[in-house]
Amino acid sequence: MKYPLLLSAIALASTMVACGGSETPVHDITEAISASSFSYVTDQAGVGRVFSGPTYRVSFDNDDKTATVKMENVVWADGAQSASYVFTGVAWKFNPDNKARVIDADRLIPDGAMMPVITDLEITMYEPKEIDGQTVSGLSVSYTAEGKYDVTNVPYRTMFTGSTETVNTTDNSSFETTKTTYAVDIDPQSMTGVLKINSAAFAENMPSLNMEFPGLIVNVVDGGYRLHAESILPTIAGTPYPAFQISNFEMEVDIDGDSRLEFNCFVPFGGSKGLHKVEAFFEATYTPAD
Repeated sequence: MKYPLLLSAIALASTMVACGGSETPVHDITEAISASSFSYVTDQAGVGRVFSGPTYRVSFDNDDKTATVKMENVVWADGAQSASYVFTGVAWKFNPDNKARVIDADRLIPDGAMMPVITDLEITMYEPKEIDGQTVSGLSVSYTAEGKYDVTNVPYRTMFTGSTETVNTTDNSSFETTKTTYAVDIDPQSMTGVLKINSAAFAENMPSLNMEFPGLIVNVVDGGYRLHAESILPTIAGTPYPAFQISNFEMEVDIDGDSRLEFNCFVPFGGSKGLHKVEAFFEATYTPAD
């Protein structure tokens, strides 16, 4: 079973390309390139390994609904040399529900070669948007190589925007905001992550803060990845704040969007003082340009 993971693009452009002679119609092409990232490769024994430096370039022909997929500097096994492959004429569809271009190919072989065989290729590209003043876009890539390597392309940084709801467990009052945004930075060597929260507000009278949750454990799972921690000491401007103790943190990132996180947070002041349960929901994940 492969482990698809939603990743992100650092470049997105739409161009008009002429194919062939002067009388050949001009095609509308949308191009995307993966962000700075690493490959997470699981072998048949279920052992996961990290390989740095892959790049995926996808050119979507918006007229004939085919794509050219370029895999560059990919490595799937210890001791293997990095390699690059090109696949042309790959069919794609537009998903109106999340406004994404989607590739779902059962079996492909690279141009001009018979190997390697790529199966279960899944690519999703989300339209660009602005988060915290940065233009971001999303590109996910996952596949199985040579029938024995399940590959996911993992960005070093992923950004999330959506709805955050907080429930005061003392009186069951609730507070909701769409202003809070999130970013996850992953260290592939330790497989740990840091959640950076911008404009955090978990209660009506809570001042808007920028916070970080360090030391999150990263696990690749079927359909995406998880971050979790039993207890977190958050930091604000680099200073630990024990008063805002975080517990039972779980974050799930899904390739189809619909990602979510939840945790418990103690609010130490005002009429909202007490334990709060925080939940946030996201329709997609994004990565800013390098």
